[in-house]
Amino acid sequence: MFVEGLYITSDVGAREYNFAGKQLVITGGVAAGKSTMCQIIANSVSNDVKVEMIPEYICSVEGQRLLPMYLSGEISDTTFQNYICDYYSNVYNKINFKTSFVISERLPSDSVCCFANIANRKGNYSDYDLLALFNKIQDMNKKFGIISYLDKSSCDTFIRMSASEYPIIFDSLLTYDRVLVGLDVESNTCFDRLHKRNRNGESAYTKESIDVFTSHYKKLFDYLESDKQRLRFVELGTLL
Repeated sequence: MFVEGLYITSDVGAREYNFAGKQLVITGGVAAGKSTMCQIIANSVSNDVKVEMIPEYICSVEGQRLLPMYLSGEISDTTFQNYICDYYSNVYNKINFKTSFVISERLPSDSVCCFANIANRKGNYSDYDLLALFNKIQDMNKKFGIISYLDKSSCDTFIRMSASEYPIIFDSLLTYDRVLVGLDVESNTCFDRLHKRNRNGESAYTKESIDVFTSHYKKLFDYLESDKQRLRFVELGTLL
């Protein structure tokens, strides 16, 4: 299968296909290949449809400033995760989800499902803080109608894959409007990529923290492949 503009050619022949109104989310651990995958998909779509790319917070100047402070403990987990939620909210406010093909790196839900704890910093959230963050994300999900890990009914299909399998995504977009892709990459590979790309703000990551993040995402992907439809607040502890 190959993609050329809005025409997708497969074994059954060519058909015109409009990606407007579709949501695609690429998620995974640090340096799993999310940015690369998002760019591949965006570059494969015709200019006839408006593509809205939502990069993760680390692509912003403020995100690059705050990440080392978060990893070192200079700012609290709740301060950092609330910044990420506000970042996404500001970006979403500028997008018309009905007329655009929206491609996102990660989701606000990552905050409570994968980033609420990192190596050597467990227990930094009180139940009150975590519940407040949980509710803030739920309100955002409802307001914008975005995909959420916390409610699997918000997503039409979930694909767990390696970066080399990206043509599968186009097959899914033929059928579904809201596609969630989880890049399942081993932590050693992620750590090597992290140092090779040398992105601002990321030098504070340790191998241990990458191991923990990768483990959290594998647990999240296991949950998304399970029969459960909703992740209740009281179940968050099973992912952290």
